[in-house]
Amino acid sequence: MKEHFLPVSILISAVLILIGLTTLSSTVQNRPFAGTPYIPSSIEVTTNQAGDYMSEYEAWIYLRIDSDRFHDLLSSGALNGTYTSFESVKQIPDSFETVTGAWYIFSKSKLDKWMNDRIESQY
Repeated sequence: MKEHFLPVSILISAVLILIGLTTLSSTVQNRPFAGTPYIPSSIEVTTNQAGDYMSEYEAWIYLRIDSDRFHDLLSSGALNGTYTSFESVKQIPDSFETVTGAWYIFSKSKLDKWMNDRIESQY
């Protein structure tokens, strides 16, 4: 009985390897760019455009200036009239302490006007 076990196990192993190689070959041939290139029928481009109101981060990205320059303008009052501020109280995690601060909401139309005024004043 042991004599028949070895040839049967070799035969079963060979069949399993053959099935695996056939499956792998089929998978490789069906990949995009294997043989002929795959070209999509349409391309969708999405952009992250600012809405009517923006956070601080969105405002300085919208104005295309760095954050340090933006915060300098904010603290100097140059951006007054382009935003409204709100007081915020946050609980520090795992503590009884709280932190009070302000957060800002900027108006896109007022930032546009502010930038246009600065550009026009240069001439």
